[in-house]
Amino acid sequence: MKSLEQLRSDARRKWQAYADLQIAETCDLALFLGGSPDSFTGMLLLLFEKADAGNRAMLASVFVEPYALWAIWHALDPAPTFAELQVIRDILAS
Repeated sequence: MKSLEQLRSDARRKWQAYADLQIAETCDLALFLGGSPDSFTGMLLLLFEKADAGNRAMLASVFVEPYALWAIWHALDPAPTFAELQVIRDILAS
């Protein structure tokens, strides 16, 4: 079984081809996080978007990394690229 660091390393290599593509839509962010638009991850991102402040805070306390990435992604204009979001993800993980 691969360690978490090996899985992250594999994911980084996989996304190198997409490094310059902007993550402009929620479905792109879901793919970046390893899900798809209709997966749990995709639905969770939609909940972040549609939830009121109280429910969003509750979701953020349970789904820390996806929420942090969503909040940063949501605040950035223009939308970050895959490579930029990976740097942010690495910073959050350290």
